[in-house]
Amino acid sequence: MTAFVIGFVSLTLEIAYTRVISFKLFYYYTYFVIGLALLGLGAASAFTSLSNRLRSVDTVRLVQRIAPLAAVAGVVGYAVVARLATDVNLIWTGSLRQALWQLVLLLVLSVSITGVFFAVGVLFASLVVNQAAHMRRLYFWDLAGAAAGCLVAVPLESTIGPPAMILGSLVLLALLGLGMVLAEGRQWVATAVSVAAVALLALACGQLEVRTDATKTLKDTDTVAAGDWGAVFRVDAVDLGDLKVLHHDGLWGSSIWRYDGTPATTSRFDTDIRQVPFAALANDAPSVLIIGAAGGNEIMASLTYGAGHVDAVELNPVTVNMLRNTFADYSGHVVDDPRVNYVQGDGRTFLARSDTEYDLIWFVAPDSYAASNAATAGAFVLSESYLYTREMIETAFDHLTPQGAVVAQFGDFAFDRRPTRTARYLVTARAAMDDRVDAFDQHVGL
Repeated sequence: MTAFVIGFVSLTLEIAYTRVISFKLFYYYTYFVIGLALLGLGAASAFTSLSNRLRSVDTVRLVQRIAPLAAVAGVVGYAVVARLATDVNLIWTGSLRQALWQLVLLLVLSVSITGVFFAVGVLFASLVVNQAAHMRRLYFWDLAGAAAGCLVAVPLESTIGPPAMILGSLVLLALLGLGMVLAEGRQWVATAVSVAAVALLALACGQLEVRTDATKTLKDTDTVAAGDWGAVFRVDAVDLGDLKVLHHDGLWGSSIWRYDGTPATTSRFDTDIRQVPFAALANDAPSVLIIGAAGGNEIMASLTYGAGHVDAVELNPVTVNMLRNTFADYSGHVVDDPRVNYVQGDGRTFLARSDTEYDLIWFVAPDSYAASNAATAGAFVLSESYLYTREMIETAFDHLTPQGAVVAQFGDFAFDRRPTRTARYLVTARAAMDDRVDAFDQHVGL
């Protein structure tokens, strides 16, 4: 059972920290967390193999002592991670002094995260050394615990959130020490006090808001009208009067606009570039599929421009709940309009399962954060979205009416100098259309 708890705690901590760091810093720092976890576990194994004292300590005594201490260190480490003020962009854009200071802060973050994995690694490595005869059983329970951690990770992220996952896992780690002592009938008072201290410390740290990096658009000073963690990304809605800005993992991602269908709330579409595809369509009441519907701005635009039916697909359930429930009155219950079918799900899967033909299939910049990084950094190493593949483009065209159109909307921040995503999509679309049209340039607009 000790191996099970260690495996469970390790995986839940690792997964939860990837979400916290993605929110605090950027998506691609997910791999930074995975590397730190592996470093901590690996270093612990090496340290244990070199320490005669650790290899000779009684397993129960070792768990009794290390588990509560590791939990305390983990809770303190989480507090540091949550509240440390960073501006990692200065590593590349700032002066030498600024860059070095940010590297020091990253080192502090690294130690804060790695420490708890090192302690957990020492526990497991010592367990293996002291109970080598039961290696198969230990390995089984360790894998079972890790599997359980993976199984509950997404539900926990969507309910209690990653910070509570981290702190709860650390309390469980402390309880492991108490459980071992009670099972062996040994003196338990000191260990129980340690567990209580960990629990109280975790409750206190649970009140800490995760401070985002200075580069993020979501600031500590913003008034958040609503916000929640999700398995896809965290969403925070900041009130700006006529719109609620939805920050996706701390970056401006989309908006929920005040809407009631009257000119007072739709006149902004008179000069909006979103009118272009509707002006080109032959159907006066087009059927529209929106992939990446987010806060519903394109739904509102489609209704304003006369759409007869709108299927709107949004991946993140947090965003769906905000538009459908939290800000339903504010957005004029737009998703309850009889012409609108607002669906929580994956756009590619929705389209593959549909037999419907559309006049307009609209990809509203449904980029992953890896793709966003590719656009801003000029690299493609983490740009993995399957909504922009040749197969997806072919599937989209298979669902068009004879005069229909596919519209892909991007956020190329430096389009004049580096239109990376736009250029790549055009190249992919041309490959997808090679055997469908004779002159690709006669069927595309930019």
